[in-house]
Amino acid sequence: IDKTKSCIVLASNGRPGASAMPREVTIPIGFKAEGFYFLHSAAYSGSVLTGMYQIQYADGTTFDIPLRGEENIRDWACPPGPLLREKGTQSVVAWTGKCQMFPTISVYRMLWVNPKPALAVKAIRFSNPSLEPVPILMAMTAAVGKGQSTETPETLAQMQGLLAQAGKLVAEKKDNEALPI
Repeated sequence: IDKTKSCIVLASNGRPGASAMPREVTIPIGFKAEGFYFLHSAAYSGSVLTGMYQIQYADGTTFDIPLRGEENIRDWACPPGPLLREKGTQSVVAWTGKCQMFPTISVYRMLWVNPKPALAVKAIRFSNPSLEPVPILMAMTAAVGKGQSTETPETLAQMQGLLAQAGKLVAEKKDNEALPI
């Protein structure tokens, strides 16, 4: 992992620098999952098709998850709130903050439940079909059933320790001390 990059920002025809940005990214998975959580947002999105996650199964079939502004994603600089027109996914405001330009900025967490949990997911393709808005993927987590994890007991213990440490820092309002490993 290149620690200098913290998220995936896809190209947009309406924004500078598009030639240096990817139009799509394929993220390898390689295991069965009951669903996925996506931590994402967008810029210049409005209520149009903002992006797409395409689930690519090991058997060659696919499942498209369209990202539509005001349905399951929202512009990062819009006031946060519920996505009342959402269908097929479950999204909530995951984080709010502010920056010099905007008094409120937001990130959303979207859950997609896999209709084919018995099939391994080969990869997830993240794309910007309309090339107008700017879709941003900050994190993705697979939801797997108990006993499906391929992690060793040592790795799981390390992850639990890091999670406990992060929770303590957040409770003490020392979020800035939590550094990526």
